[in-house]
Amino acid sequence: MSTSSFTEIVESYVRRYSVNCRSFFTKDSKIEMSSFMDLFKENHAIWSHDGDPNKPHVDLGGEVCCSDGYVDCLKVLNRPLISEFLACQLLFCLEDLFIYLHTKVDWVICSSEKEIMFAGDLARLINARVGFTEKDRESDTGMKWDRWVIGSGETVLQIEGVVGNGRNLNLARRTVKRDNPFRAKWLPFVGALVHCPSKLPFEEHNGMKLTALIELEIKKWSSKTCPLCKRGSKSIPFKGNESIFLKEYI
Repeated sequence: MSTSSFTEIVESYVRRYSVNCRSFFTKDSKIEMSSFMDLFKENHAIWSHDGDPNKPHVDLGGEVCCSDGYVDCLKVLNRPLISEFLACQLLFCLEDLFIYLHTKVDWVICSSEKEIMFAGDLARLINARVGFTEKDRESDTGMKWDRWVIGSGETVLQIEGVVGNGRNLNLARRTVKRDNPFRAKWLPFVGALVHCPSKLPFEEHNGMKLTALIELEIKKWSSKTCPLCKRGSKSIPFKGNESIFLKEYI
């Protein structure tokens, strides 16, 4: 007879006695995307320019600096109960894909420690482990993966808070494939809270199908080509000026 480790005993106890969102929500209690948008707006986590040139737009810094929208998932994810609720809702969207592939998820990976709370909530619901890539200026991807080891053949689900052009999503996957000593089995789809490409519909990033709770177009331009700048709208950083951008919600 095998003896369970203390880790296995603790995990079994928590799974058996803890209360989670699955106890209250089901796939049948479908929540519309507009409700998720309302939730983000109430927490000042999402903003879109309405086209009024008298209102400012976002200065992101860098070469492609102007944008007509902004998303900050941390303003939602710092509320643990909301984070778990969103993880449960995204899982409902992904579960049919799991069933179709007849697979169990061993790892949930995200591209930044900023989303680790959310990734952890989703991982707990499916009894998986969780990890994230870290910044590394000396790496060719700007990231590294050296805290954990994914076992040979283990299945990995990648999730993100925000996906725009998919750059970080692809870099994170490349980083783990480069740094992990074993070859993992990556699921051919990605889950996200917010998908905000410059043009919708947009379903795949580098061959990966993307499922998100919120989808909206957010455009970016250089200051020389920005149509909002040409119409007289001023570009200012979002951080530090939230009250200016969000005054209609505050």
